[in-house]
Amino acid sequence: MTSVEAMEAKEDLPAALRRALDPDALGPLLVAGAVEDVTPEIRERVLAKAEHLRAGLIGQVDDIPLEEELHWTLACSYVELKSQWIQRNVRLCYEQMITGAGDPEVAAEGSMISVMMHQIEGLLDPRHKQQIESLFITQVADAD
Repeated sequence: MTSVEAMEAKEDLPAALRRALDPDALGPLLVAGAVEDVTPEIRERVLAKAEHLRAGLIGQVDDIPLEEELHWTLACSYVELKSQWIQRNVRLCYEQMITGAGDPEVAAEGSMISVMMHQIEGLLDPRHKQQIESLFITQVADAD
């Protein structure tokens, strides 16, 4: 069940987050979406980073008893992930412009972060999601 399906089934946020980040469901998504075409060494490092991110997100469920506060911290985590994803993509673009190739580990990390973002995006409070989108749209508009 994807994160969106979990919320449609009216699970509470802690249960939906646990389901979305269940290692048995997340692992194949990460392999297919992030580390399928990298060396075993890069795969190991990127999957270790993914587990660290997953454990941190799940830790919020264990440590924050109020669902409204959990919604807020999940939104903060999403902003952090989106920022990391943007940083990696900007770096890759410049590496490709300068050298003709991007660092495969940075690319795999960006893909892994994208998978993690996708898993939690449907769990965000719609108000928080709108505010996050506005934040990044404003930043892009200001850069022009």
